[in-house]
Amino acid sequence: MDSNDKTTWKERTHMPAHRYELVSSFAPKAWEAMCDLLGGEERIEPQCSAWGDSFIVNLGTEKHAKMYEDMTAKKPVTTGDDMMHPADFDNWHVDGDFFVHFLDSPEQALLAIPIFSPIELLSGGTYIGVVPTGGGFASVNASFLNWGAPLRKDEIPHLQNLNPRDDPTYMSPAPYPPAPHPERFAYDEVITHAPGMRFTELTGAVGDVILMHPLMLHSASHNWRRALRVITNLAVSLKEPFVLDRAPGEQGKYTLVEQKTLMALGAWDSGAKGLTGWKITGERRRIVPERVAAYTKREEEERKRMADWAEKTQKIQGVASVPASVSIMG
Repeated sequence: MDSNDKTTWKERTHMPAHRYELVSSFAPKAWEAMCDLLGGEERIEPQCSAWGDSFIVNLGTEKHAKMYEDMTAKKPVTTGDDMMHPADFDNWHVDGDFFVHFLDSPEQALLAIPIFSPIELLSGGTYIGVVPTGGGFASVNASFLNWGAPLRKDEIPHLQNLNPRDDPTYMSPAPYPPAPHPERFAYDEVITHAPGMRFTELTGAVGDVILMHPLMLHSASHNWRRALRVITNLAVSLKEPFVLDRAPGEQGKYTLVEQKTLMALGAWDSGAKGLTGWKITGERRRIVPERVAAYTKREEEERKRMADWAEKTQKIQGVASVPASVSIMG
């Protein structure tokens, strides 16, 4: 891509990570908040204590920029909602394509979004969907939990060439009933029909960090203004599953995230707190998503480009080649 030629820009680029920094030193306030939400540093998986430079860059498209230009000529446009109703996005989801989801799944205990460029309205910020009942986030309300039986492989078009056990959307959550739209999942149904659904377009300054409940429905949005938008999207995992049924004398040990989940389910009141009888009975599985292979290939290509650029730069400066002892990381 040429930074001076927008016709060469890609809408979204997911970059692989090359370098990592401890969150406690790189973003100490964010690390403190993560530990507070999850019940302490000792509960967090050690590999989640460092963040990498796996940037997600959104530069928009010429098509959407033209739509924005045409719309501003007709009426005032101040937010992304003025361009497109958020319920019409085709990207509503919760994160975690590498495991089968349950309410207490430890693999995605929080979603962290560090912001590396200013994100203003209409500039590709993440949207969240919130309902004003229960605990607030839409994806664990009653209708969402009516999962039903998993669909057969032949009922889901995108599973035709996959082992359904290796696709997280097959087992959790179950897709919405097959007729009349088998491709529409429970997420879309909640976004479209949850009473009082509110949408928020997230903005932020460089250095801000967004921390989301793992079941917060969210969606990418269009970068109508074609402003530079750079974030990372990081899973924060626990060593053990969330506990949703604590003994009466242990209820003070519920973490803030556990409390939020229970509130959304109507299981947090002045009396009993928790999902009585909740225990693990089904198989808990991790999955290797298809994107991993693509990321590995992309990382190899990036390293080659960086090495070629470094060698070219060194030659311009009068150095024949990069010393063997130097590691080209970025």
